[in-house]
Amino acid sequence: MSLEDGSYISDLIATNPGGGDPKSQGDDHLRLIKSVLKQTFPEADGAIRLKPFRLMLGASSNMANNMNIAVPSTPDGSFLIERENGTDVMRIDAAGKVEFPGLTKAFSVPGHAYLPNGLLVQWGQLTIAQAGTTVPFAIPFPTQALAVVANFAGDTSLFRVSQVGLITSSNFKAWVRDEVPALVAGYIHWIAVGF
Repeated sequence: MSLEDGSYISDLIATNPGGGDPKSQGDDHLRLIKSVLKQTFPEADGAIRLKPFRLMLGASSNMANNMNIAVPSTPDGSFLIERENGTDVMRIDAAGKVEFPGLTKAFSVPGHAYLPNGLLVQWGQLTIAQAGTTVPFAIPFPTQALAVVANFAGDTSLFRVSQVGLITSSNFKAWVRDEVPALVAGYIHWIAVGF
């Protein structure tokens, strides 16, 4: 059988050399294996270790739809998935912390954060009037608010409970009650989840 030819590991035929090949071709087969390994792993500098690389996924003419995966992508060893236009989608730092830089967030009061699954979480705190207060969301939920929870955050020596209702995609109404139960003014913390 004649000596096979190839440039990469995938070109090699697993059944070659055949048992009937001349022993004189043995060194030719070894040179082919060395050549193929060097072609397949041109950056190998000892033990096989991945050097930084970039894997491009997608074939859309709209570059924003294509993804790049870079490993590691920064001097600190972070793993990065980004859109082809350079917008970061996800970053995992060397300590394992996961960030989604493209998702907006405001870590303040009031504040909000978009989660990767599309949920929007919002929070705040304010004083509620005795008759109740309509509390606007800083960002109206595009589809609906799924839940709003509030708790009384005023004087802890007083027995007070908060109540929410009349929830829409843009606001909710909150009340504070005492032990009678009468409506009273009070300070609350709240959190809302929606999409």
